[in-house]
Amino acid sequence: MAKGIFTAANLVGGSPPGPRILIYHQVGALHRAQLSVTAGQFRRQLDWLAREGRVVPLAEAVRRLGVREASPSYVLTFDDGYKDMVDNALPLLVERAMPFVLYVATRSVDEGRSFDVARDSVPLNWQQLDHVQATGLATLGAHTHRHLDLRQA
Repeated sequence: MAKGIFTAANLVGGSPPGPRILIYHQVGALHRAQLSVTAGQFRRQLDWLAREGRVVPLAEAVRRLGVREASPSYVLTFDDGYKDMVDNALPLLVERAMPFVLYVATRSVDEGRSFDVARDSVPLNWQQLDHVQATGLATLGAHTHRHLDLRQA
């Protein structure tokens, strides 16, 4: 319902200025969790973004807050630090040279087990995070050590 309201508001008042932030939890996971897509859906979304706008690093997006742009810009973010991000999303991002942000809950990385009960939610390990950083496309961010909901902390 909210999506429909925001779409209608954009039609009447125009899109708000500045970059849009797209949030993903998982790409290509077997279960359909909130903010998760199949690898095919993700590929099509990246192709659309390349045609219709541009994907920018988070630091650039922050500098451009409130600025009206001729074509929209987007920031891609990935929450939690799941292995499927490296397996399914990273090759597509590298192929298209698209920057992104990866927010990692480091306890899962340290312990090698996910806080998520879904069976295919395997966390990244430190070597995979090194690989992500080595692409030069990633901004790594903290999602707290224990994946706390900061709204309730």
